[in-house]
Amino acid sequence: MNALKLKVLLFLFIPVSALCTWSQESSKRPNVILILADDLGYGDISHLNSNSKISTPNIDDLAKRGISFTNAHAPASVCTPTRYSILTGEYPWRSERKKGVNWVWEGPLIDRDRITLADLFQQVNYSTACIGKWHLGLDWPTIDGLPATLQNEGRNVDYSKDIQNGPLDLGFHYYFGQEVPGFPPHGFIENKRLIEPPGEWFNRDSNGYDFPFGISGAMIPGWDYTQLMTNLTDQAIDWIRLKSEDELNPFFLFFTMSAPHTPIVPRLDFIGKSDAGKYGDFVLEMD
Repeated sequence: MNALKLKVLLFLFIPVSALCTWSQESSKRPNVILILADDLGYGDISHLNSNSKISTPNIDDLAKRGISFTNAHAPASVCTPTRYSILTGEYPWRSERKKGVNWVWEGPLIDRDRITLADLFQQVNYSTACIGKWHLGLDWPTIDGLPATLQNEGRNVDYSKDIQNGPLDLGFHYYFGQEVPGFPPHGFIENKRLIEPPGEWFNRDSNGYDFPFGISGAMIPGWDYTQLMTNLTDQAIDWIRLKSEDELNPFFLFFTMSAPHTPIVPRLDFIGKSDAGKYGDFVLEMD
């Protein structure tokens, strides 16, 4: 095992090993919230860059009250492999995907028998949740037994059946989010199903969104990408409040924000509030 991979494994496993020694002292075990900001630039944070055109007072406050690791390194520069390594402790190129990200309707990247970070928390009686963007692939049930594809636009997906090999099969007790914002199906998943059956069809041009990778496909009624971050944040807050009432069992939340990755769709009240265009406005909303 090379040194860099060992560091990744220690980062993921040592804190959980320490929790095991406190198994008889539940009150001392901390709640853990791991927030992943998708494709956020190092220099976008005003705490780290005095010349940033974006002010991030909330992130700055967290940094001032905690520790900033300024010599930490991501395992990759894009979404899927970063998530893979965080959850598995393995270099992403040791997976079946050697480069790039999971594309539309692609299947799971993490093997079901692989131990994840969430599994380790479960082993020491933590309540675990993933809220936000997943982007590690899912097995969608279909009406004809054939896979959903970009070519068939996922028209054969059976939304009345459970999604397989997703977060609930990889150590999480609860999931709420969207597999990949901008990809179909356009709507929130809760645990193993869309929160409601899709009743509309998303088309980027007809829906008026100005972002790349807006792939046509099924959409739940009234879906609005400008409310994506608000809804995810509200859901995360509600889950934290619910689990905070449990005085015996702590919780682990993996909050995987879609911002500021595309689709860059800041809420109306944030538009024009930064000096860095819509991207900067979206970072402000994220903060």
